This record gives sequence, C-alpha cells and structure tokens, in this order.
Amino acid sequence: MRAALVETVLTYRDDALPDALRWQAGAFVRATWPEVGGGAARDPYPRGLDPLHVVLVEGDLLLAYAGVVAMRVAHGGQAWRVDGLGRVFTFPGARGAGRGRRVVDAASAAIVHGGADLGALLCEPGLRPFYAGSGWGAVEPGVLIDAGDGTPTFAVEGPTMLLPVSARAQEAWRCFREAPLRVPFAW
Repeated sequence: MRAALVETVLTYRDDALPDALRWQAGAFVRATWPEVGGGAARDPYPRGLDPLHVVLVEGDLLLAYAGVVAMRVAHGGQAWRVDGLGRVFTFPGARGAGRGRRVVDAASAAIVHGGADLGALLCEPGLRPFYAGSGWGAVEPGVLIDAGDGTPTFAVEGPTMLLPVSARAQEAWRCFREAPLRVPFAW
C-alpha cells in the first residue's frame, strides 16, 4: 500500500524553484493567460523579475500557486516598495478545498514579513470577497502601467486590491485610495 502524500505550502526564490514545479506553473500560466509571454511563456514569471513562488504541493504535484514580485514605485511624492501578488491559481481538479486560500494567505504573509510597504493585486470583480478574506482592500483609482520608457501608459481593467503593510503606508492609505498607483509592469 502506498503512503498518502501530505499537502504542503512551500516558498521558493526563483533560482531555487524545482524544475518540475516551474514547468507545471508555466504550463498553467500559458493555458490560462495566453497573453503572457505571447503564449510561449515557459516560466510563471520572466526570470529577471526574481519572484517569490508560493506553492501548495503534494509531493512534486503542484496543486495551487501564487507569485510575489517586488517593485519600486513613486506615489504621493514618496518612494514605496510594492509587492505585487499575481498568477494565483488552483488546478481545476484541486479546487473547492481551500487550497487557493492557503497559497494566498502564505503569499500575503510573505509580503507582510518581507519588507514591503504595500501589497497590490489585480483581480476579476467576482474575486474581491476572496482576497478580502485575506486582508486585502479594494481601491477604485486602480493601477496604471507606466514602464517609464516612453511607451504608452495604460490602465489595468478590473479591481485593484491593496494590502497596506508598513506604518508609513497605513498612514498614507488615503493617498492610495485617491490616485491610481503607477507601476512599471503588470505582474
């Protein structure tokens, strides 16, 4: 009789993510968000971004995933470290058992304890209650992608949710609710 495998939440820096998990996450990203990497993405994120990968696994089988990418952002006349939570998914056969919540909670904890001023995520309108359950708050001004390289700035469709982490961000919460956050890339 085969021993039952245990579901475990793990975090990896990009250079330490096992290939088996990288391939599974990359395949899911490619199938779910074909616009990422022109549909040819092999990794959940481009290697140069150095994401933190939060995975829920059973052995080497990936059940759920979330990525965290750090960026520097100017907002309200101040510099901020913003950690973007993204590429959150649970494989279809593993849904409905709280696995997505487990990776989002673990990723949110990594943002809170990792030195960020603010966490940010973009989601579909129907997912607001899900992320609110992990402490995220919706803001209306949204997010503008502005690479700072002369390319056109564009507004991201859908809700933006923020997680104020540092005391400074908590004190400046109103400025995040009044003006869109300009970020260098979509995460």
